[in-house]
Amino acid sequence: MRLPLLFSLLLLVLLGCAQPTPAPVVTVVTATATAAPAHTATPTAEVVAIITQAAIPSPTSPVPTPHSPTPIPQSTIPLPQSSPTPTPTPRFTQLTTADCCTNHEWLNEREIGFIDSDPNTGQVGLLALDVFADSPSPRLFSAQIGILSPNGRYLAYPDRNSGQAAFIDQQTGAQWMLNLQGNPPNFSPDSTQLLWTAVDLTLPPTERTPTYWLAQVDGSEAREVASVPRSSAVAWLGSQSLLIQRTITNEDETTSLVFGRLSLFDGSLVDLWASPNRPRGFALNPSRTQLVYYTALNPDPADNGLWLVDLTTAAPIPPKAPLPRLLPLARRPTPALHSV
Repeated sequence: MRLPLLFSLLLLVLLGCAQPTPAPVVTVVTATATAAPAHTATPTAEVVAIITQAAIPSPTSPVPTPHSPTPIPQSTIPLPQSSPTPTPTPRFTQLTTADCCTNHEWLNEREIGFIDSDPNTGQVGLLALDVFADSPSPRLFSAQIGILSPNGRYLAYPDRNSGQAAFIDQQTGAQWMLNLQGNPPNFSPDSTQLLWTAVDLTLPPTERTPTYWLAQVDGSEAREVASVPRSSAVAWLGSQSLLIQRTITNEDETTSLVFGRLSLFDGSLVDLWASPNRPRGFALNPSRTQLVYYTALNPDPADNGLWLVDLTTAAPIPPKAPLPRLLPLARRPTPALHSV
């Protein structure tokens, strides 16, 4: 009776496997019958229960719900607003009282120099004044009236009697002498060169022709540049050119001044313009492209006044500046103090 029962159970297993169901998860539960005594030869029977169930899908990650992006928070810190830079208010400091300070100029970054008498000794000379001192007081800088180089480093003291000029390097203390025939030296704009004129003193004054000489500031590498009759230097136009004026005689026996550019490289001369009047008070702007001068005591009052020359044009023609008509020189007040 045991064999038919076993075959029935196997048939049920085969029929269950033949069903087109998804791969089941099978859990096998095994039940063991009570073991027979050891002396019996009958094999133990196992009851196998097969439990089938539909496949359970594996758990999956949850699908996130669509949502709007989080807005970026706006800064509550106000942006800096541009404002115009305030114009500094000039500060004026009275350095001296009236009736002093002829030919004032800077000696260095702290001191200005001017010609006056020493308040302690009464000696006339070049005084120096520290403009940043708490109580500015002038001191005697030099008993000799000298010529200061543009960079304030060198001082020159020409002596007309001996014809010699003494030079002092204020940084190193070095001193040297040059024979300039008593003529004042003309420092180059960068203070590295010297220019002066020399004449043959054995000739009559009407026949003397100025010769222009150029050298390093210590007098080395001196060389002759050019000889131009009845001429004189006006100003440096650069490191290699000079503005000079020369007198010419017109057909009606009157004289005029002709201004020209003298090359210090090869000695060539190019005339720029002529003036029948007698200009004076020449002043160049820092870039040395504009020249200002004035004329006075001319028979025609229209010729008197301040004139401007543009040296960048091919043939500069000086226009008359309107300043003299607005502020006549005779009415210009004399300042009672010097301010920085």
